[in-house]
Formats: sequence, C-alpha cells, structure tokens
Amino acid sequence: AQHGDALRKGRLINYIPLTPATPATIIHNPELNMNVFERWDVSEVAQQFTLFEFKLFQHVGPNEFFNQCWVKKTKETSSPNLLRWIDHFNLVSGWVKSSIVQCPNLKQRIALMKNMIALADHLVRLNNFSGAMEVLAGLSNSAVSRLKHTHEGLSNSSRTSLEELNTLFSTQGSSRVYRERLSKAPLPRIPYVGLYLTDLTFIDEGNSDKTEGELLNVEKYRLTCRVISEIMSHQRVNYNFSPKEEFVQFIHNIQVLDDSAGYKLSLEIEPREPKPSSS
Repeated sequence: AQHGDALRKGRLINYIPLTPATPATIIHNPELNMNVFERWDVSEVAQQFTLFEFKLFQHVGPNEFFNQCWVKKTKETSSPNLLRWIDHFNLVSGWVKSSIVQCPNLKQRIALMKNMIALADHLVRLNNFSGAMEVLAGLSNSAVSRLKHTHEGLSNSSRTSLEELNTLFSTQGSSRVYRERLSKAPLPRIPYVGLYLTDLTFIDEGNSDKTEGELLNVEKYRLTCRVISEIMSHQRVNYNFSPKEEFVQFIHNIQVLDDSAGYKLSLEIEPREPKPSSS
C-alpha cells in the first residue's frame, strides 16, 4: 500500500500500480477470471483489452492532469475519467494476480502464467503499453513473483519474453528504454499514463507558481502543457478491431483478491521452503 500511495502521488516505483480509487473485492467465482484463455485466443484477448482501454483513454481530458488534481479532495469531479482509467489499470493487474494464485494445479498455473506473459507481449506489439504494464504489474506482485516452482516451469521463450518486458519497463535512466520505444511507436498507441503523472508531479512540486519577482512562472506552465499535449497526441487515431460484447461483459464482471488474500493463497499453493539447518 505504501508503494501504491507513492505512485498515486506521481512517483514511479518498480511495477506497483497506481492506488485504486475504489477498494478491491474478494472474488466469489474464480472461473470468471481463469477461463478467458480457453474462450479466446491470446491475440484476441489483447485486441479486446486494447479496444476497451483505448475508449477509456480517449475520455480522459487535458484538464484532468493539471495541478495534481487526480489526488486532490475534488478529484472525483476534477479527474473522473482519469480515476476510471486508474481503476481499470488496477483491476487488470489484480485480475492477473488473482487468476494465478487461485490456480492450485502447478501445471495449469504454469500454462496460465505463460499465457499472461504472451498477453503482455501481444499488447506491446499493439502499442498498448498501458495494457502491457497492467499485466506486468500483476506478474510482479509479491504473491506471484514468489512462486518459484511456477517460474521454474516456464519455457525458455516465456522467460525471455518476461525479461524483455522487464527491460522495456525498467525505471532505470528515467524509464529511458520505454520512452524511446513510445516515441517511435506509430499510432494508434496507448501510453503508460503513470509515467506522465510522475513527470507532471515533478514539474508541479519542483517549480514554484511564481518567480522571485512575483510574476507568473511561465516556464512551469510551458513544461506542464508540453506533457499534457503529448498525452493528448496519443488519442488521435483509433484501433480498428471489432468489439465483442461478451468480452466487454467479462471485463465488467472481473473481481479481484486484495493483496492480503492474494498472498495468503500464494502461500497455500506454494508454501515457504524450510530454511536449511545451520548445523
């Protein structure tokens, strides 16, 4: 929760997603989450998530990014669409985590993790960097990352793909690899908005509103507008996939485990290994 709060304020920390605006719920029907790859091909899942997410992204307006209004008391009225976007990010991340820890069979769990990694890879190919980050955040959750036997069962190709995803979204050098990839990606594309919130927060907190002569700090607002303008530039071109109503209903029906319940299940499916004796 501490890492999530830090990112909500705009500080990017590893792969912890933005703090949700609404609390996560305990899942009641695991099958709602776990049979998605039995119903649709991985590439189709990626396309449908991308369609749904691009619609959400297009509704976020420029005014929702000014003055860190997404964390202010008035956030529900000043940044309603941005908050929905944040909620969706956390929902998908929670779905990835919940689906994996609720799969008690090791062989099936390995196959599910393989599909999740492939999903993130397909999302990157579609230039849906936000969707890929959502999946990676779920895979990086401590309840999933500790699953030693599951990771050991992955094929070399899946491990390589996961390493490439981690490299792409590494925060080293101010997320240099991701920023370069995004700048070269053709439209349509969906950026990882959390990084923009980081940039806007640093601009807002690192620059005063007025100069020493009590004049308006034009440079601060120029920097802010440049970032917001870049965000808006990603909204110009639509994806041309056909939406599937059944998949939209699947998204609306997703329920996730909170972190405490998720970690408890993780320990049940792969208990901690006893520490070696010191004697």
